[in-house]
Amino acid sequence: MSAELAFSAGDPARMRFAVSPMWEVGPSFRLLISGAAHPVHLPWIEQVRPG
Repeated sequence: MSAELAFSAGDPARMRFAVSPMWEVGPSFRLLISGAAHPVHLPWIEQVRPG
């Protein structure tokens, strides 16, 4: 079984993409719990982690 989608040149201009905020909650929570963060995340972790 296969499927084919055909788009015109104007279709991408009418498309909308959305990311659910809940999609970010899971990875953020795991990052806080693990403590194994990339250095770019450290300021955020220090700001949100309870003292």
